[in-house]
Amino acid sequence: MKSRLLVALTATLAVVAALLATVATGSSADAGASRPRHQPVYWIDLGGTASQHPDYVYFTANSGGYMKDVTWTHWGAHKTVGRGTFGTTAPCNPDQDCTPAPARITMTKPVRCTPEFGSKKGRTVRVYRHATIVYPDFQGGTARADISDRAGWATCKQAHRGR
Repeated sequence: MKSRLLVALTATLAVVAALLATVATGSSADAGASRPRHQPVYWIDLGGTASQHPDYVYFTANSGGYMKDVTWTHWGAHKTVGRGTFGTTAPCNPDQDCTPAPARITMTKPVRCTPEFGSKKGRTVRVYRHATIVYPDFQGGTARADISDRAGWATCKQAHRGR
């Protein structure tokens, strides 16, 4: 009799455990499905063209610095880093070596943005709020510059409030 009771109790506990596991798995899957997904993050150049993880970027509207063959790590995350080759279309001084060289862009803090012009005009998108570049200074060293306005923030209505 004790043997049958033990078998019945064990079977009942197994069924309850299986049900609890099923409910827990379903709840965590539902919770994952209900989490809001972030909108994509864009680079919006000075001409207003929006793109995600661009492989070629300009830093001016006409001639000047650019970065090509850019590869990004963690695009869309809180922090992304792009590595590529920095060059310039501006004329070089005769005593400078303006050979394209490695450079790095670091961007952080994706924020909501409503561009005032360009391919995403009037639509709410996300852009990186802070962006810096470390690039060759063409004098044998490196330079660092804030390029937040060239990566999209300058196109945002939010950037112009309070001016």
